[in-house]
Amino acid sequence: MNTKLVIAVLVVAAVIAVVVCGNRGISNDAVNAAGSFPSAGNGNSGAAPTPTDFGPMKTVEIIDPMFKMPAYTMSIPKSWNFEGTVLYGPGCLAEWFSVAYRAYSPDMLYGIQAMPSADFFWADDPRAMPTGPDCKNLQPMSAADYGKLVSIRMRPGSEIDSVETSPNEAAAQASIDKKNQSLAAQAASVGNRNPSKYKVEIKRLHLHYNFNGRPEEEELNIAMSVGDLPNSTIVSKPSQAMQLAIKHRMASSVLVSGSRTPQGQFQAHADAIRAIGMSIKLDPEYQSTFNAYLQNKNNRSIAGSWAVTHAILQKGAQEQAQRTQQAQAFIQNMQQQGDVRRQQFNADMDRKSAHAQDVSDYLLDQQLYVNPTTGEKTMASNQYNKTYTNGSGPGEVIVQTNTYNPNGLLLGNWTELQPIKH
Repeated sequence: MNTKLVIAVLVVAAVIAVVVCGNRGISNDAVNAAGSFPSAGNGNSGAAPTPTDFGPMKTVEIIDPMFKMPAYTMSIPKSWNFEGTVLYGPGCLAEWFSVAYRAYSPDMLYGIQAMPSADFFWADDPRAMPTGPDCKNLQPMSAADYGKLVSIRMRPGSEIDSVETSPNEAAAQASIDKKNQSLAAQAASVGNRNPSKYKVEIKRLHLHYNFNGRPEEEELNIAMSVGDLPNSTIVSKPSQAMQLAIKHRMASSVLVSGSRTPQGQFQAHADAIRAIGMSIKLDPEYQSTFNAYLQNKNNRSIAGSWAVTHAILQKGAQEQAQRTQQAQAFIQNMQQQGDVRRQQFNADMDRKSAHAQDVSDYLLDQQLYVNPTTGEKTMASNQYNKTYTNGSGPGEVIVQTNTYNPNGLLLGNWTELQPIKH
């Protein structure tokens, strides 16, 4: 399993994220590859128009719950409500994190939102697939098809009016073409004739639906990158000597954001509502804190790897032969476990395919929860052990955690939500 190749495609996702209405969801792999926490789109450029359509503005903060400090700021209308956080959870090959937020008017008819990022993998040869317990296996799809899929879950009963190519797609692909050229040159310098290749597309889906009995329209921005990643894969049978072959693994990374208004008003407010999304800015102090965290994590990983390597180098020929036997047994066991996991996955996907809503929740790392006190249902991340709420309605705040109970730590009374099925 070539982790560096998977990291590369997530860096591509970081490139296209700057053109999706300020949306910035990106995995930890991409941060490790880039060497720092990614910026939050074009908000720092100062080129976005001022969203004066909605009156006076205010600055809101996106708090990182792990570091307990502001991660991003945004400029939204003074009367609007705001919810945002940095989500953490297990990823396919490394820790995953993503920024998600939403801002909306008091009547909830105007708003923007950025969904958590999603990554999934596919290979014609199952042996080339990543086998982590949190890896999602799904064939590559177009940005338009993904948008149609998630719109079913995001906006039940919605109808798609049009699909168009974003004006930012050409620039994003040009940037990725340069990345492809660089990867090809690097591969050629070491005699590798199978460089990784990437492509990107950014589509806008315009849809309409009824929202609380009132007609609403929305523009969904879907940025999809797909990497063709040649992978050195074990192709020998368990009883044979180890043999490797190059197999192709497809890695997809997608970012979704949306902007909505009452029906017939989107074009009139398009510049202003898009400017709100583009106003997101990364906090410099948070960037330094996060970079230090990553550097410390990488240093510990390198130190641990060197300790293992040094111990192996001191082993004799007899111990090396024993390790080889153990490795063969381990590979056989992993292949057997992989067969079981693939069978379990196929059975699970058969069940999930019966309803597009379940597929959407699976892709988006979401879970339906119910408030045992009020019976109110809500959707939140499924990456945490505990989910709490401090109320209901526009002012409701959702807190998710693996370890602590917010009662006594945060203001207000917090009720634990219970996960349920659709």
